[in-house]
Amino acid sequence: KNKVEEIAVLVDDKKLLEERLKALMEKVELIQPDQLQKSISEAKLKLQASEEECESLKYKLEAAIIQIKQNEEIHNEDKICLKKYQEENATLFNERTVIEKQLEVQVERLADRELRIGELQQNIKYCEGE
Repeated sequence: KNKVEEIAVLVDDKKLLEERLKALMEKVELIQPDQLQKSISEAKLKLQASEEECESLKYKLEAAIIQIKQNEEIHNEDKICLKKYQEENATLFNERTVIEKQLEVQVERLADRELRIGELQQNIKYCEGE
C-alpha cells in the first residue's frame, strides 16, 4: 500500500514537472536561450529520474504482490495438510478405541479362564484327595 502511495506521489510529481516545463516554455521570450536550455535540461532530468523511480516502485510492487500470492498458496497448502492430519488423527483415535475395547473383552475372558482353571484345579485336588 505504501508503494502505491509512493507511485501516486511520483505521478503527481511528474505532472507538476510537466506543468513547470510548460510554464518555462511559455516564458521562452523572457529568458536567455542558454538559461532556457539549462532549465529545460534540469526539468527533463528530474522528470526522467521520477519516471525511473516510478518504474522501480512498480517492479517492487509486482514482486510484493507475487510474494503475497505465494504466501496465500502456502497458507492454503498448510490448511489442507492440517485438515488431513486432523482426519488421520481422528481415524487413529477411533482405531485405538476399538482396540482398547477388544483388549478389555480379552482381559475379561482371560480372567474368566483363570477362574475356571482355579476351579478345575480345586476339583482335581478334591478328586485326588478322595
